Amino acid sequence: MHFSRRTLLAGLGVTLTDLATNAAPQSASPSSIILRADEAPKRFSPDFKKEASVYRYNKSESGSLIRLKKGELLNVRLENALSSPTSIHWYGMRGTNAMDGVAGLTQMSVKQGEVFNYNFMPPDSGLFWYHPLNKGSAAEQQNRGLYGLIIIEEPDAPSVDQDIAVIIDDWNLKSDGEIDSDQYYLKGFAQGGRLGNFLTVNGNAAPEKLYAKSGGRIRLRFLNATGARVCPLKFTDIQAHVIAIDGQACDPFDPLRRTVILSPGSRFDIIVDISADENKTGEIGISLGKILPLLSITSIGVKSEKHPPLLKLSGNNLPAAIRLQNSVRTELVITGGQSAPVGSEPDLIDKTKIWQINNSYFIDFGAKPLFTVRRGTPIVINIANKTAWPQVIHVHGHNFRLLHAFDDGWEPYFLDTLFIADGRNSLISFIADNPGKWAIRSSILDHFEGGVVTWFEVI
Repeated sequence: MHFSRRTLLAGLGVTLTDLATNAAPQSASPSSIILRADEAPKRFSPDFKKEASVYRYNKSESGSLIRLKKGELLNVRLENALSSPTSIHWYGMRGTNAMDGVAGLTQMSVKQGEVFNYNFMPPDSGLFWYHPLNKGSAAEQQNRGLYGLIIIEEPDAPSVDQDIAVIIDDWNLKSDGEIDSDQYYLKGFAQGGRLGNFLTVNGNAAPEKLYAKSGGRIRLRFLNATGARVCPLKFTDIQAHVIAIDGQACDPFDPLRRTVILSPGSRFDIIVDISADENKTGEIGISLGKILPLLSITSIGVKSEKHPPLLKLSGNNLPAAIRLQNSVRTELVITGGQSAPVGSEPDLIDKTKIWQINNSYFIDFGAKPLFTVRRGTPIVINIANKTAWPQVIHVHGHNFRLLHAFDDGWEPYFLDTLFIADGRNSLISFIADNPGKWAIRSSILDHFEGGVVTWFEVI
């Protein structure tokens, strides 16, 4: 579904996500949000002869959009109508540990016919998302569309004409339109993760067309929900300004070469200034050798009123500085996987023992943690990817700084998700200020299933 000129000029407050999923944002009042995980058929294109079997929340294959204001309670009842166990991880939220949704670490698995209540107050404003995290079923469930977006509105939101959520996904489909689950299984775990061949924007076939007021300003909230694909977003004939990364505010900046790199699980909030000339079209695509069209934005109608200059959002309660000289230092070394070319088939004897962390296979969360520290301890982790494949690492319950190579500073933004190329390493640092047992794991859930996961404890 597309924004029409009539819809825009009528001034309807509708987001791209709302149109794509037919699901309006839900109320934030206690006990009001029910997420029912189930299965349904979907035909991704009229050209396909068959329908794909997708997973969804609340009759929406790209998930229900939840909007809250900062300081409001998140109260969700998960109902599992799937045949496999599940849970919900609130990706990027520094919430209560018992509500983090990691089956086997912070809660029990939610089996078919069971329910689980998540109830906590998110401490941060920003762009977050949620997906299953039950080891053994999480990869298949997310790769079939079981995820959703959550927006915690900041009190000082920038002035915009439209606020549009954009969920990018790719689906691995057969020529008839069904999901190719065999290829997903064989190659995903031991190599680079499942790469789809059919690109969607909020569950609909890409590209998507948008219309905006001439001279106007829109906010695009991007989520990369793909299983493993890194998406370099290229802006052509569009003036873009990054205002937040992974849900956390940053000083507004224009991306280098008008490109931002969106790893699986990561999010970018981007302000786009629309041309003052009518019927001018800008393009946003994924640069993978050639540009895969994602969105087009065309200026139309009466010129928008001028918006005030962009200022940094007030942000959340994150530390301005970290005393690296007082930090506890540790290493997280990733080894394993298959080193053969992409086209070969891996020999999977035990799909749970493909990758190793610090020379050990992950058995369960009962094993020794990576570290245990007291609340308030500065942490530095050297993450070394000694495999033939890129890794994307997500830290639960905390946002971290990406350190410079010689500990002489850090990048001027916070992250919760980090891409590490094959054979490379990165230094990250954060203050362990959120008590509980927290996972560090791959946001490529095929790799998570294969053993790229560990945990740490804050007491």
